[in-house]
Amino acid sequence: GSPAAPGFTLRWTWSSDGGRTFGPDAELMPDVRLGDPTMALMPDGTFLLASLRKDSGGLAWTDVALVLFRSSDGGRTWAGPQAVNDDGVFHDRPWLHVDAQGRAHLGHLTRFEQRDGSYDLPVSYRGSDVGARTFQPAVTVNPARASGVKGGLTMGVASLDDGRVVVAYKSATGASDHQGGLCHAGVAWAQVSRDGRAFDPPVRISPAGTDPVEGCETADRSPVAPNARIVGARNDVYAAWVGNAPSGHALYLAAMRDGASEFSPPLLVARGAAQDLGLPVVTVDRASAVHLFWMQRRDGGFGPMYARSGDGGRTASAPVAVTTWAFPANGWAGDFNAAVTNHDDLYFAWAAAGGDRAGIYLSVARGAVR
Repeated sequence: GSPAAPGFTLRWTWSSDGGRTFGPDAELMPDVRLGDPTMALMPDGTFLLASLRKDSGGLAWTDVALVLFRSSDGGRTWAGPQAVNDDGVFHDRPWLHVDAQGRAHLGHLTRFEQRDGSYDLPVSYRGSDVGARTFQPAVTVNPARASGVKGGLTMGVASLDDGRVVVAYKSATGASDHQGGLCHAGVAWAQVSRDGRAFDPPVRISPAGTDPVEGCETADRSPVAPNARIVGARNDVYAAWVGNAPSGHALYLAAMRDGASEFSPPLLVARGAAQDLGLPVVTVDRASAVHLFWMQRRDGGFGPMYARSGDGGRTASAPVAVTTWAFPANGWAGDFNAAVTNHDDLYFAWAAAGGDRAGIYLSVARGAVR
């Protein structure tokens, strides 16, 4: 969706047999630069795809709009784009969620360059009507510099059965960090709204000592960005992030359960040396089991790993490898991966690069939801 190449665009494909086979992939809009895709399913079976659209010319990144596509035939064809936020500034890192009523919820950040060369990165939220045809004006979730928090990298957005909306982000801690929460270590926060128009003060997700680690690729292109995600299920919110730990880094899971106003103490799910873990993703199935995927250095490269919690994030199974092989350590692991459940099955989509194993992969655990 968003490689470093200057001519990138967005490609898509689809499967009608549970991920066993896929049709040919194609460019969504061949002459338009699109990136950072996130997808959600409407109650009526329509797929929504949120994306960035680069409108500024050449190498300039000053005008990047947030747009929406939709498919009513299972992903075979797409209509759009529908402009959600096209106001001539640089929007980034959108996350899309659709609730049970068919309303879309979008969380994203906006980049405002400052005179000192740093960025102010306020996090914004937009909610839609039923059907996602119109969106409300952007609501600033965190007031950025006005509160001393120098922006944030969005971790996700969730709507809960009790009507609350939760937006999570990673803020920067250093006073001179060049890109705020984008590429530097920081603190994971969540903010709750009961009406989608005003948000409560930040709730800290990551306790001191477990804060998220640096969020951009390292010299050996370790897969460490983005390193924090959230998901909502019923009235619970789950956060997964790669953070600091004694003698290295670790994958943590925390929960805000049953209408609580704070996150539980984090559960340590996996441990590794510095820069050994990254790209966590979390999903919850219909039986309320929590499923975690992430990338971890092993077998001379990186490979996808998995763990499961059946008690609301209080304990987790021992990590297991999703595949028996790993891709080269100098390969690009992508900015995004995704995990979803459908009836009895668990799906995990992930990217690998380097050598003859470069590509986008889908791993399916059939019958994993029980």
